[in-house]
Amino acid sequence: GVFQFKVDYNRLGYTHLYSSTQVSVRPLEHTQYERYIPSAYPYYASVFSMMAGLFVFSIVFLHMKEKEKSD
Repeated sequence: GVFQFKVDYNRLGYTHLYSSTQVSVRPLEHTQYERYIPSAYPYYASVFSMMAGLFVFSIVFLHMKEKEKSD
């Protein structure tokens, strides 16, 4: 959208102030974002550690041998 910031200041004994600034704000296109955001590296690390943990758990769980029951 288009936004306008206006200051119109009148006070007895001081100079009249008037300022107007117009800016347009639009969302970034999908091609304008960085591919990897540096501040998100801890989240990337947590995702990869969870994947590695699940992989290790799966290997251990699948190759675990049950103890034989003695009657």
